[in-house]
Amino acid sequence: LQDSSLVAQTVGRTRRMTVAAPALLAGRVVRRPADLDRLPRVDFFYPSSGRLRPWYFERDGVREERPPDARLSIGSAEALVDAAVQGLGVVQTLDFLVADALRAGRLVRLLEPWETPGPPIAVVVPSGRFVSARVRAFTAFVRDALRAHVAAGPG
Repeated sequence: LQDSSLVAQTVGRTRRMTVAAPALLAGRVVRRPADLDRLPRVDFFYPSSGRLRPWYFERDGVREERPPDARLSIGSAEALVDAAVQGLGVVQTLDFLVADALRAGRLVRLLEPWETPGPPIAVVVPSGRFVSARVRAFTAFVRDALRAHVAAGPG
């Protein structure tokens, strides 16, 4: 971090998941990333830059990056998940964003063997030995909540 009085403590890990509404698949089988070319996709764009995020896959040590190629691009993670639930297209997003929809059966997971790690989840705290009890309690709360969420599984 640029401000040397702060440090980032990793409290959890994420995964990139590729998901779709069951009705969108309509009996289609998706076994490899190229199979997504037959389905509509919804891409995520970074609102600050307008840049589209590529899709990432990895299997047996081979990493594949697929360029954005969607009929719809959305700059909100929540709206991206809503678009997938509504059947507008396949999306790739982080596991914790789609966990509830997967558990409820509103989305299905695709290409699980091809999933890649996402960015870590971190809490930014003051550096040094004397971190307040409130900050320590909050960090522990977030860490425990993420562990419970991961233990519940995505679906």
